Amino acid sequence: MSTSDNLTVIDGSTYNTNTVPTGNVPNAVAVNAVTNKIYVANWASASVTVVDGATNRTTTVSVGDHPFAAAVNTVTNKIYVANYSSNNVTVIDGATDRTTTASAGSNPFALAVNAATNKIYVADSGSNDVAIIDGTTNLTTMVAAGIYPRAVAIDSFADKIYVVNYDCGNVSVIDGTTNLVTTVATGTYPIAVAVNPITGQAYVTNSGSGTATVIDETTLATTTVVAGSSPTAIDIDLVTNKTYLTNNIWAGTVTMIDGANDSTVAVSLGNDTWPSAIVVNSLTNSVYVGDTVGNSVSIIAGASSGAAQFLPVTPCRVADTRQANGPFGGPYLAGRTSRSFAVPQSDCNIPSSAIAYSLNVTVVPFQGALEYLTIWPTGLPQPVVSTLNSLDGRVKANAAIVPAGAGGAISLYATDSTNVILDINGYFQPPAGSTLQFYPLAPCR
Repeated sequence: MSTSDNLTVIDGSTYNTNTVPTGNVPNAVAVNAVTNKIYVANWASASVTVVDGATNRTTTVSVGDHPFAAAVNTVTNKIYVANYSSNNVTVIDGATDRTTTASAGSNPFALAVNAATNKIYVADSGSNDVAIIDGTTNLTTMVAAGIYPRAVAIDSFADKIYVVNYDCGNVSVIDGTTNLVTTVATGTYPIAVAVNPITGQAYVTNSGSGTATVIDETTLATTTVVAGSSPTAIDIDLVTNKTYLTNNIWAGTVTMIDGANDSTVAVSLGNDTWPSAIVVNSLTNSVYVGDTVGNSVSIIAGASSGAAQFLPVTPCRVADTRQANGPFGGPYLAGRTSRSFAVPQSDCNIPSSAIAYSLNVTVVPFQGALEYLTIWPTGLPQPVVSTLNSLDGRVKANAAIVPAGAGGAISLYATDSTNVILDINGYFQPPAGSTLQFYPLAPCR
């Protein structure tokens, strides 16, 4: 809470709360789910409060003047803090809390991390630039954006960066490989952006025109969706393909956009609320909305994407890294690396309309133990759970149901070098109109 100098921790199961003291005027929070640490940027005290998620104990790290935004790279365990008045970014080593400094442009306002390329993108509201920081060297490259860039979102899978330019009604789309910039027109006073890497769409809230602009990543074509009064904050449930945005000031509502057809539903939070921040928990299908005026958080049950129909298939081998190199063959999965497989492009005749796969995952470790392997939808953040492990180095297998990711692909990560075999025995898709549904009854003679 920025006026009470503390952080409220909500138990997602019981909604009970704990309060953790911070520095003066906390105004940004970033979480490292791997280390279970929370980083709170304190605007008025030039510091970051580091909270241990297990104990709620805190330590304080000094940063630059007026830290305004924070982001975490969970792969390198580095935390990046944009210092608005110091015109730089503080880099915190998550293991030691030691800091270094990277240069930025004037008045850095927002930043985001591409963990796949280890690059950090900083929107400089004073110089109308984007500072691109190399996460390995901390060296900075400047790229011109529009007038008053104030929000950044990244599609790590496509390596595209979206920068919202508030005063000129457009978005700068940066190619992460070449740094070339393409400008896409939006509504008036765009203020926030979020990306769905699975569907390849970016959503921009236009606070001045009461709309959201939907950008197709491939063509950069746009669609305009009426989104309520002065939409501001935005987040996406990547599992249900639903986008949620707050309607600020007098409206006191949250608008949900269905990614399948761009239809909308408004949820009222009450006339005395001023929803100004929003975040989605895809695991529980819950939406958390911060209320500036009421000093509270509204929790909304997220919209369902509907039941899926399971279609069994004759067991088929999708990939085997023991075979010759290729999209579904070698090389093996080297330790501490990841690899993706586009299941619909395999020889198993799985349609691109599949929304999830029923797989059997087999590992053949090279030598010694395999600490763990994890599998997840391509384009989403790597989860912090194990799908399979082989601590004794033997050949092991496990079943997994995995949602389809970007391009219908799934990704795998292994802590130690191993060959991987993927077999599929069925897939899920939205039910058709002719799908039969079973209705159970109490046994009756």
